[in-house]
Amino acid sequence: MKKALMTVFAASFLYASASHAVLQLRVEDLTNGITTNVTDNAAGDTAAVVGLLNSTVITPNGTIAVSIGTSKPLGANSNTVAFMDLNNVVITSTTAIDLRISLTDTDFQLNPSVANIVASVGGTLGGSALNTAQFEYYYNTSNGAFDTVGATNVGTQTFTGPGGFNGGAGAAVAGTNNPFSMTQVATLHVEAGETISYDSDYRVVPEPSALLLIGMGLLGFAGARRISK
Repeated sequence: MKKALMTVFAASFLYASASHAVLQLRVEDLTNGITTNVTDNAAGDTAAVVGLLNSTVITPNGTIAVSIGTSKPLGANSNTVAFMDLNNVVITSTTAIDLRISLTDTDFQLNPSVANIVASVGGTLGGSALNTAQFEYYYNTSNGAFDTVGATNVGTQTFTGPGGFNGGAGAAVAGTNNPFSMTQVATLHVEAGETISYDSDYRVVPEPSALLLIGMGLLGFAGARRISK
């Protein structure tokens, strides 16, 4: 079987904080039963700088390029916007493949009386009607990496090809001084010779109404940007 190079580029952008993110990426090649985990500044990360993650993974069937950014507020009682963005994901298959791409980070901490977690996604599902993408967004006060068990599901959206797609979801969350984790999961099917690409933004915003609408508007922008490419 032909092997293809899967290159993963991840960048963790932090405000001035005493500790760096525990940004983790998990790529599951469900077709071949191969799971690759990459953690910032740990095994598999070829970048020596904390907060910048570079990794090259070899897997059959396709090529995946990923760019990641994450941000946290300055401290326990800050209402600074926090986000975890999975940008410029491009998956090109040589043969049909099923994938699950999960991104997680811990120690998010906010203290407005009410905040919103907003998720938005936009991209293109290539030319095949058999290409599919499902996106799920979670937060969990367990503060555990990839912990979706007992977590709050902010939204789940499923799209089928061909062509462009965009969508979004949002949920109010009570302010807390306790750290929580955020996880987003994309489950994808890519037909042979096809390309799926998307941007997925996952943010905590301190205002309960206005910024939620702004976040939903950014979703349309992300989709339009990806489709235009």
